Amino acid sequence: MSNSIYLIHGYLANSESHWFPWLKKELRKNNKKLIAETLTNADNPEYHIWKKDIGSLLSNVKTGDSIVCHSLGCISTLDFLKNYTGPKLDKLILVAGFNEKLKSFPYLDDFINECQLDLEKTAQYFDKIIVFVSSNDVIVDPILTRNLAKQLSAELIVENNAGHFLESDGYTEFDSLLNFI
Repeated sequence: MSNSIYLIHGYLANSESHWFPWLKKELRKNNKKLIAETLTNADNPEYHIWKKDIGSLLSNVKTGDSIVCHSLGCISTLDFLKNYTGPKLDKLILVAGFNEKLKSFPYLDDFINECQLDLEKTAQYFDKIIVFVSSNDVIVDPILTRNLAKQLSAELIVENNAGHFLESDGYTEFDSLLNFI
């Protein structure tokens, strides 16, 4: 069994944003490794480039590894996983995930439209899927995250007043997520 956790960040972020550095430090204390790379042009993401970046990042996953994604990183990773044929993984943890267009970010519509998901197939590659939703997310409407969780038959964890789980929302640590790893 592996102890690696792969992190895929979202729009306008990088591998050192928000609660990601804290998670890396906490996992190290438990002899686990967080593998995170900054996706190309996170302020102006291009579907094909992100798909290639995610494919490169996840190319060495092993049985027992887990994947943690945030926001646009969720739908991007789910899109990549539709063609996944590797070993069964431990957990898929989606934070503020969605698989529909965002009213607040219409300029991401083309990117989102490119993403073609096979959620039933993807779910088979994980022992457990957990989805975190915030009660007051103004970036990703909470109903979109709830819909995604339902479509994946995932365990839904509601965080009250967490915003979009950003540093600006006070999320420099994320204990409840760490408890699932």
